[in-house]
Formats: sequence, C-alpha cells, structure tokens
Amino acid sequence: MSKKVDYGNCYKCGKPAVGLEHVPPKCIFPEAKDLGKDYRKNLIKIPSCAEHNQDKTEEDEFFMLTITPHVGNNFEGYLQTKTKVKRAFGKKKPDYFNTILENHKSVIIEDSDGDEHLFYTGKMDHERMDKYIELMVSGLFYHEYEQIFTGDILIIYDFLYTSETIAKDTSFFIRSKLNSEFESFEKKGANPEIFTYQFNKDADGFFVLKLCFFEGANIYVLLHPNNVDQEKVKQQNEVLEWEGLKALQEISMIVDLNERVTGLESYLKKFPPTTFYYSTKGITEYKLKNFTACEINLLYALKLDRRNIDALNGLAYLYHHILPDTTKAKHYYIRAIEAAPEYTNLRLNFAQFLSQKDNNQIGAKIQFEKILSYDLNDSRAHNNLANYYRRKNQTKFKGKIIFHLQEAIRLNPSYIEAYLNYGNFLQLNGEKEKSSAVFLKAKTLTDDVNIQKVLDHFTSKNK
Repeated sequence: MSKKVDYGNCYKCGKPAVGLEHVPPKCIFPEAKDLGKDYRKNLIKIPSCAEHNQDKTEEDEFFMLTITPHVGNNFEGYLQTKTKVKRAFGKKKPDYFNTILENHKSVIIEDSDGDEHLFYTGKMDHERMDKYIELMVSGLFYHEYEQIFTGDILIIYDFLYTSETIAKDTSFFIRSKLNSEFESFEKKGANPEIFTYQFNKDADGFFVLKLCFFEGANIYVLLHPNNVDQEKVKQQNEVLEWEGLKALQEISMIVDLNERVTGLESYLKKFPPTTFYYSTKGITEYKLKNFTACEINLLYALKLDRRNIDALNGLAYLYHHILPDTTKAKHYYIRAIEAAPEYTNLRLNFAQFLSQKDNNQIGAKIQFEKILSYDLNDSRAHNNLANYYRRKNQTKFKGKIIFHLQEAIRLNPSYIEAYLNYGNFLQLNGEKEKSSAVFLKAKTLTDDVNIQKVLDHFTSKNK
C-alpha cells in the first residue's frame, strides 16, 4: 500500500492540499517542440486543494489564449501564438472566441513601433480575468512569503489594446507611473522570456506586484492586507489612487465620446480630480475639438505633476498642429522627451516639428539616431534617416541610404513608404530594373487603388 503524500495546506484556503499547482499555469510556457527550446524548467509550484487546482483547467487555457497573442509581446510570444495557441483555437467550436473577446472583430492595427498586424478587438471578460489573476497573485504571494494572503487585491491591466490615441497615451503614462515602483526591485522567474514578477512591500504594509508575460504584457497589482493599519490607509490614500488609475484607464478606452464624457463625470463622484484625470479630460476635449478646454485641462494636469507625459505630449501636439506656437511646442516636446526619453512616437513627432516648423534638419536627424540608440529595430527611424541623407547628398551618402532603406523593409516587410523611397532612389541612380522590382513588390502588399496607381506611375518611368 503506497504512502499518502503530504503536500501541506492549500495556498489559497488553507485546506489540506491534494497536489501542486503551477503558478503561472504551465500551459503558457512553450514546449521544445514548438520553439526549439524548453521553457518549462524550474517552474513555480505551490500546494493546492482540488478547488484551486484541478478544477480550473479551462481557466488556465482562457488565460493563455488571452495573454499570449498580445501585440507587443516578444518573439517567443509570437511563435507560441502561431503554434500552441493556433492549435488550441483549432480544437474549439466556432463561437468559442467570443468567450475570450466579446463582440470581437479582426482589424489591422499599428503597434508602438509603427508595424502593422492583424489583430482581434473586443471586450475582455474582466470579471473572469480578475478572478483568475487573484488566484495567481495569491499563489505568488504564498511562494514568496510562505503565508496565505488575506485582504483586497486591485488589478490594472496593461496589455489591453485600443486604436484610440488617448487610451494608448494614458496606458503609456500609467505604465511609466507604475513602473517607477519597481525600478530597484529584482525581477524573478527562471524563464524571463516568458514570465517575470517583482514584489515590493512598502513601509505601511501594502504590497505591489508587477507581472510581465512575454516581455510585453504587464499586469500591476496592489495587495491591501487586512492587517494594515486603517488610519494609515486613510492618510496614504494608496488604494484610492490605484482605484482611480484603473477607472481612468477604462474610461480612456471608451470610443464613444459622449459616453467617455459621462464616464469622466461619474469618476468625479467617487474620486478626487488628479493629474491623470485632467490629462484624460484634456485629450477628450481635443477629440471633441474643444481646443481651449483641452489646453486648460492639460495645463492643470501639469500643475499637479510637471512630468505628466500625457499632458506634455498633448500640449506639444496641440501647439504644433492646432494652436500654432512654435516656441511653446518646442518647449513641451523637450520637456516630454526629458520625462520619457524612450517614447518613440514622441521623438518622431518632435523630429517632424523640427524639420517642418523649426527648419532644423540636423535636429530631426538626431531624434532618429536617438531612437535607434535604444531600438535598432525601429523601421520608421531607418526610413526617416534615409530620407535625411537623400536630401543631404544622394551620391555622397549612397551607402547609408541603401542600408537604412533595406533595414526599414527588412524590419517591416509591408512598409509601403520605405518601398517607395527605395524604388525611387534606385530609379534616380539609374538602376531601373531593381527599381521596378521594388515597386512591383510593393504593389503586391497593398489593396489601396490610389497607392497602386502611384506605384504604376513610377514603374512606367523605368521603361
């Protein structure tokens, strides 16, 4: 007769454990057959009762299918999506995808690097995801501190995508704000390409946790233990601040402007106005074409936090494009870049301003070079640098022009503008056969009739 294994007590409820639970779930870690490398070594296991282990197999899969295809994840996430995720969806009924994203539809979107992807949008089941993440957080807490967590858990998701500029900017700002809490804390996880986590306990007894999947999908968590001094809670208002951030992020993703305004009005009934509120309100006013109200709200956001990236970027864009004031635009661009030196879209906008409004081509070139100093894979920076050298001297800088245009195309094989620039450059340099080949390739990549006509026009010049 075999001896019964004593697994200890469950990480979540304290009942006798019947086995060990993987946290995060084993299914998100790629197998060697899919990626050519085993990412399932030294996974975290914790004791679990039946309720908190075997009974949630479907929830593990729900999480994997939601988090893995996120645009912005690394190459491992991309391969996992093309292999295991694709196989998993293939086994489901046609309407299963609606359990992942309600009212989903396919769209072409542009990521933070300017690259286009086929993507599915819809409404995530927040209640289901919250319950799942709460279990995961409780498990990691038990692993880290060897005790059961009791208290409230507040979750902010930073992997939800929207085409709305305001939501993307707000997410960037919130990400920058929250990431500052983890700068000095060790990233843990034996397979960092797939998953890392960071815990931070502050002096008042709160815990903050950052979960990162495939180096791109982040989840931030505030843990408010029951034993924390309630007077300190009132003084610090940390819970209220996190709740406000979460609420504003959700409001910023509302596409209908009237609904968004209603959401902002409801926000003030529960939370005090913060720098985040005013910047969100300001950019909403911009979308409504209330530009004076936009300016007032963004300036007020900066009074509360002079490094509010959302407000700085919004004001720079406002003075650049809507309320023309080159001095103010330049001032806010510079301040925004100081606050967020690796915000690529911001640097690209500043380069456009320097080139078109400030007659400073060298300054624009410096912005492209700065982008490539922290991200060699930005196709737009390569394309724009090539254009700079083309304007400067096509013969003298021929080698650099070809290098940057070829890199732009290699990094983004559907980058029509880069093909146009490369084909035109080859044409002007007498390489008509190569030029035609480039234009013909570009034509296969677009269904836009007007662009196809332009490509045909340039191709005809090579005959």
